[in-house]
Amino acid sequence: MSDNFGLKIGIEGEREFKNSLRDINQSFKVLGSEMKLVSSEFDKNDKSIHALSSRNEVLNKSIDTQKEKIATLQNALKNASDSFGENDKRTQNWAIQLNNAKAQLNSMEREVASNEKAIESMGTEEEDATKQTDKLGNELKDTADEAEKSGSKFDKLGGVLKGVGVTMGAFAVAAGAVAVKLGKEVVSAYSDYEQLVGGVDTLFGDASKTVQKSADNAFKTAGMSANEYMETVTGFSASLIASLDGDTKKAAGVADQAITDMSDNANKMGTDITSIQNAYQGFAKQNYGMLDNLKLGYGGTKTEMERLLADAEKITGKKYDLSNFADVTEAIHAIQTQMGITGTTAKEATETIGGSIQGLQSSIGNLMAGLGNANADIGMLIGNVVEAFQNVIN
Repeated sequence: MSDNFGLKIGIEGEREFKNSLRDINQSFKVLGSEMKLVSSEFDKNDKSIHALSSRNEVLNKSIDTQKEKIATLQNALKNASDSFGENDKRTQNWAIQLNNAKAQLNSMEREVASNEKAIESMGTEEEDATKQTDKLGNELKDTADEAEKSGSKFDKLGGVLKGVGVTMGAFAVAAGAVAVKLGKEVVSAYSDYEQLVGGVDTLFGDASKTVQKSADNAFKTAGMSANEYMETVTGFSASLIASLDGDTKKAAGVADQAITDMSDNANKMGTDITSIQNAYQGFAKQNYGMLDNLKLGYGGTKTEMERLLADAEKITGKKYDLSNFADVTEAIHAIQTQMGITGTTAKEATETIGGSIQGLQSSIGNLMAGLGNANADIGMLIGNVVEAFQNVIN
């Protein structure tokens, strides 16, 4: 009897994994058309920074999608092995697909690395600018050290920033923290920011400003830069808005909660944030094969997601609909709150070394994008970096 039940679960899992792969392969068709468009915009032998960067932008999207495919295939292989045995033809077919997918990922990553190396070789001017900025960053660090000895380091640090000027102060803080290649990083970060804001505007309409405000604050709440936040939110927001009957204002709040839940889970359970983001993107497509990525005690099947929703209903008294993505995210939030996971990221941003460094890196990412934006509040962005740096020191 138990063997029959295990076989039934295995067959159900096979169906769900195949549906998930069908969706992923459709995404690859879209990415393939994007790559054709990029190729049409440049001469075949064009090796300029712009051409290589445009190609890498599509390649990096493809790599993320390929990783999602690999994660799905790994779960499918485990399901088949557990249900049918390692020597079963279905298990072997999944193994072949997984090996091929990993080989394709290696090829993509090699091409991206090759393009980045070519871009790097063309960036000597940016390197020279960075060396000058590093020098200024070291001067700022020396001044901060002296201020620390006198017992008022952060007051003095603020004075230093004002003394060298807002923009140069921003350069110094950023360079002293992570030694980035400023010229290239600023242009790239702001270019991504513009594109992401455009996507958020399209999806959320009047509620776009709310999402952008949450993105600006995500270095504290989710350990993400604004760009990372908006990239994550656009990955599932269409399904979220649809599940809320087009209520973009409510969707903005639910999306912020979901992204914070993802970061809290990653920080508390030690899971790679990408695998959690992939799981949520799967949930948006009613694919639950990666539910076990969240490590909440539920397996990667539709039946297990139904069990999670039932457990969440016992906690909150609210009925959750499996076909409604917003309900799924709120049920996960209820379970994580019950388990003491909620709020982990915000707490770690001020109380742990790893969390505070992550917050600092995210605030610097925001500063890089802001330096390319004539309308950005640079003073506020610098203040965020200083605040995050203070958390690291504490």
